[in-house]
Amino acid sequence: HIGAIGLDMKNSSKRKPAPHREETEDPSDIKSGLLAFSKRSGSNASTLTVNAALFSPVIECRNLQPKDSNGKADPYCVVTVGNHEEKTRVETNTLNPRWLQAMKFEVTHLPHVDRDQVAISGNKNSPYIVHYVQLDIWDKDRLNYDDFMGRVMIPLAFVTSKPLNAWFTLGRINTKDIISGDIHLELSISDVQPIEDWYLNQELYNICKRIPQFELPFLSENDIIDFPGEAEQIEMMFNNVVIEIARQRGIGQLFLTNYRLIFIWQAVAASQKLSEGTDLSMFIPINIITSVEKGGDEKVYERSLSGNVAHTEAKSLYIRCSDFRAVRFSFLSSKSKKKRKHLAVSNMSKSGSSSSIYYDISENDDLKYGCGEESRAESNDEESNDDGDKIDDPQAAIDQSDDSRPNKGNAPMAAPTKQSRTVAGFMDIIRNRANDALAYANAKVNEFTSKTFSNAQHYYFSVLYDRLCYHITNSIFTPPALSFSVFHDLNEKKLTLSHWNCYDAMKEIERQGLLLSNKWWLNALNYNYSLCDTYPSHIYVPITVEDAVIKRCAQFRSRGRIPCLCWYDADRGSFIMRSAQPSVGPMGKFSVDDELLVNEARLCNANSNEMVIFDARSAMAASGNKLKGKGTEDITNRYIGCRLIYLNIANIHAMRESFDKLTLACESTTDKKWLSQLESTQWLQYLKSILKGATTITQRISQRNICVLVHCSDGWDRTAQLTSLSQLMLDSFYRTVDGFIVLIEKEWLSFGHKFGDRINNPLLPSQRSPVFLQFLDCTWQIQQQFPRAFEFNSSFLLRIVDYFGSGWFGNFMFNCERERKEANLQENTPSLWAHIMADKSNFINLNYLRTTEVILPCCSLKRIHLWDDYYLRYSEASPSLRNSTDIYD
Repeated sequence: HIGAIGLDMKNSSKRKPAPHREETEDPSDIKSGLLAFSKRSGSNASTLTVNAALFSPVIECRNLQPKDSNGKADPYCVVTVGNHEEKTRVETNTLNPRWLQAMKFEVTHLPHVDRDQVAISGNKNSPYIVHYVQLDIWDKDRLNYDDFMGRVMIPLAFVTSKPLNAWFTLGRINTKDIISGDIHLELSISDVQPIEDWYLNQELYNICKRIPQFELPFLSENDIIDFPGEAEQIEMMFNNVVIEIARQRGIGQLFLTNYRLIFIWQAVAASQKLSEGTDLSMFIPINIITSVEKGGDEKVYERSLSGNVAHTEAKSLYIRCSDFRAVRFSFLSSKSKKKRKHLAVSNMSKSGSSSSIYYDISENDDLKYGCGEESRAESNDEESNDDGDKIDDPQAAIDQSDDSRPNKGNAPMAAPTKQSRTVAGFMDIIRNRANDALAYANAKVNEFTSKTFSNAQHYYFSVLYDRLCYHITNSIFTPPALSFSVFHDLNEKKLTLSHWNCYDAMKEIERQGLLLSNKWWLNALNYNYSLCDTYPSHIYVPITVEDAVIKRCAQFRSRGRIPCLCWYDADRGSFIMRSAQPSVGPMGKFSVDDELLVNEARLCNANSNEMVIFDARSAMAASGNKLKGKGTEDITNRYIGCRLIYLNIANIHAMRESFDKLTLACESTTDKKWLSQLESTQWLQYLKSILKGATTITQRISQRNICVLVHCSDGWDRTAQLTSLSQLMLDSFYRTVDGFIVLIEKEWLSFGHKFGDRINNPLLPSQRSPVFLQFLDCTWQIQQQFPRAFEFNSSFLLRIVDYFGSGWFGNFMFNCERERKEANLQENTPSLWAHIMADKSNFINLNYLRTTEVILPCCSLKRIHLWDDYYLRYSEASPSLRNSTDIYD
């Protein structure tokens, strides 16, 4: 279990449990619902006519959020399975209720049970397929509405005959809810036959292995396995889904799993060779979805090879992601598709071509207008054998069918006699019955329009939408990374979570030659994070500074982030230190201890008596912070031998605004004013300011042998950008694959960049900022100017930027080293570096030339370009999407 990250919310709203809603059902709706019930060949559902029993004992909760004035609550649990709802008793005055209450639900249709033949048999009492068990915790209030205390949605596709016994983290309905705690459940399903895992999981896994990068290589000790591999489980699956991205469209299947949304193009699912167009198969990690919106009801048109056009109604979802991807999924109505595709031509004017009327009368009359029992049976047989994915050739339909013709009037009366299949015979039909057929077809068009999306289809569509909204609000607290090790433990499969120790602080200090110096030492004050909870446990300070001085210095620096060493050059004696801003305030406070620590560090450099303090902010921003009790160093009166330089880098809020503007510009489907739109985002200007600041630091160290101290406000955003980029230019080790991993681990992870707050935290929207992305972008800019100076290629950077915020790996979870250790991520989640090392051969720059030279990039805007391989990867300008052929018009 991993608890909440960065909770800082206001009071939750009062609410009442949603009233029970009865769903009206049409058995034909289930038959044509969006959810695809894939069946094994030869499966027999006759032995599965008995309803399955879902056992859901609600055992207990722990650490719930207080709701009453006495610091307690009166919790009870509402369990919803489909249309059935049960409640536990109310436990009074407790935050750790123990209900120990067993519940039993009868469920007719489950996603992972071959019971679909029962569902389409016309049984009026058959319920919809149930995908989730929903548990809501409420605080009983006698005088007001009950208070919401948390929700859990458990996919029934994950539940088998083997009991699922676990603690589940309570989630939120919206970001304003104040939620905490967990619930303990034991779920199992009993049926006449043992219920196993969904066989579609293995079939999807086999498909993903055929598609490049759908399964990632992962290093487990000495073995390379697939990730997510067999740990991925399907929650829902949809057929006849149209994807639209970058003006390209394709039809296929959509899977919602515990890791991602997967779209499989129909040609790939059928193992067909791609004769033309581009494979639009893709997946979207759940954690990078930033918004999901429902689109209006729309018509999707389809054109056959013979030139006939048909349309069907569709509902759509608009999904936006943090990786500059905007995708639209349209869910076609398979029920209306067969019928409407033949009625589409009937909507033409009577002056339409006779070939159009051939098509209309021959196919529509055969499939819809037959009135006798024989005709109905033929229609049912043809509908049941239709795959719903293509339009039949009209002439083939004429040659293969015995046509039944409508009589005069608005409804068919009797089965007509068989007509000649020659053109002359059909011309007679046109003359005598065309008007009535067209009138009847138009009436049926209007009738089917009102019934396009049936109750079942709308229900499944809404379930998917609600599930995605729940994911957006809660996925950061229940990341998919936890599922990988849990799956292997439950299935007793061997798994070694390796590459969590790619960065060893002592080995890195030894590599830098710091152990040979007698002027620095490893201070143990922060061994248990008591000095600064966001700093690493290993901090290096001048050996002449006593512990008492360091403690008082921590009180003067913001967040306790004292000046400490992060990089050392043994040859020159120069070094880089980092910290947070001092607490000077409007009254001009000072700290003798802080001045002593900085001065002792300055004296550690034998080649220069000067130390430059680089403040990443502007002078105006530093003055503004001074009014809030913070500020910057007084080099005029206090810090002897120091020089202060402001680097004028904007704060996280300006960067977030620029990022949002860039997202909108990249999503634009027109080239009009592209350059002006890009300029208005100021993204490249901000990259320039970061690169210029890092280059200035590098020049001072490499050319003047001076030492530097870098800070911004709290020392975990702009400071990390500047120190890591400076070391990338100064130290060639960090330009290797292993060295770059060490650089990220040291400067970003151990020194406490707030990944938990900066990466799409729905509870802290004002803290979101692309700070780490800008660092990777700046690295790419340097790489473009010095293509032979890096051991790794741009694909290496793309792989990191794709997965650092995906929630698939534990490296970038939480805000600091202490929080990651407390969550025991090394034992519970995979490391991104285990995947990188397993696929290392694909990240090697073949033109790499090993050198120890310092590199200084040009910071002119003329040399800074948009990282199009990332930002425009899912736009119409992408080479992979540019030549795709539309399947739908």
